[in-house]
Amino acid sequence: MKVSVIVPAWGRTPYLSEALASLSAQTFRDIEIVRCEPPPDGPQTANAARMAGVSRAIGEWVAFLDADDTLAPEAIERLTSKATGTTDVVVSGLIRNGVKRLWGPDIWSTGPGDVFNSLVAKLFRRCLFDGIVRDDAVVLGEDLLLTAQLLHRAREIVVLNDAFYRYRDNPDSVTGKYLKEIL
Repeated sequence: MKVSVIVPAWGRTPYLSEALASLSAQTFRDIEIVRCEPPPDGPQTANAARMAGVSRAIGEWVAFLDADDTLAPEAIERLTSKATGTTDVVVSGLIRNGVKRLWGPDIWSTGPGDVFNSLVAKLFRRCLFDGIVRDDAVVLGEDLLLTAQLLHRAREIVVLNDAFYRYRDNPDSVTGKYLKEIL
């Protein structure tokens, strides 16, 4: 089973080396790292970059790692260990500001936007992206629009009640810059 890890990265990416090092440290070895940026003739958004990466991915499975975040060494191995022939999505929690945000009964008390709405901390079967409807110009909430469609298409979703994805609040990220502009 090959996993393509999509890493959107363009412009100033001060934490990219940490993100890539966390992929090199994975205990799961059949990983394709797809570093991508938005097409030059389209919106310069994370969504446009991610989808450019998905279009180049060769793995049966796709995971996302933002250029300012990291994965625990066992992340891909633990996610893939739960993928069966009928599984289309494997989800886990994430760690943000030192707090584990997990799926489960306490999802709303720990911040559902971090866990449910985002593409990160999940493993998707690649075929779920075929024919997906998206708007690459969306800057804020683009994860929610795409994640909802992917989860809706899934035949089976497996939930791991653990957190492998380390999210970094970065005011210089695409989202961070956009929030500065609108606030």
